[in-house]
Amino acid sequence: MQRSRRIQIPSALVSKETNEWYTPPEIISIVKDVFGTIALDPASSSKANEIVQAKYIYTEKDDGLTKDWFGKVFVNPPFGTYKGKSLAGIWLDKCEEEYACNHIYGAIFLTHSRPGYGWYEDAIRKWPICQTKDRISFINGNTMEPSGKSKTAQTFFLMTGYHDIEQRFVEVFSNIGRIIVPKAVIG
Repeated sequence: MQRSRRIQIPSALVSKETNEWYTPPEIISIVKDVFGTIALDPASSSKANEIVQAKYIYTEKDDGLTKDWFGKVFVNPPFGTYKGKSLAGIWLDKCEEEYACNHIYGAIFLTHSRPGYGWYEDAIRKWPICQTKDRISFINGNTMEPSGKSKTAQTFFLMTGYHDIEQRFVEVFSNIGRIIVPKAVIG
């Protein structure tokens, strides 16, 4: 599979207030309940990693879109658009590429629920997902305080070829949302 071209995404393009929205500790706890540990967070910062506690991180300066990924990966990508494309879709494409190349053991990818968007519709037909019952209150990177509930619901995608990891994902994430495991997709 061909490697991705380098895509530098200026943080100012992502949010008027801040590009730093961290996953809350209670969600990271659920991710670790599935994976045990997180080897890599490819869309992170040192402050975000105080919560995630991944063994390795790629920061905005490192540009995780241009690096090889490895191990058990957690991705909470920057949100917004870049040159008319969804940043979540760009990061999801990269995650799928790394999975297809057997670079990663598995990934849990967190994004806003986006029914009707091509990248989202393609992914929900391929991967087990959890659509959250409640909206997540992300941590504002400037204040390190919860932001209040997100404006949209979230979806977690699981990419793994390991049945035990998939079973654990279904068991653990069913506490926070609806689980859909594609077997055959019609439509």
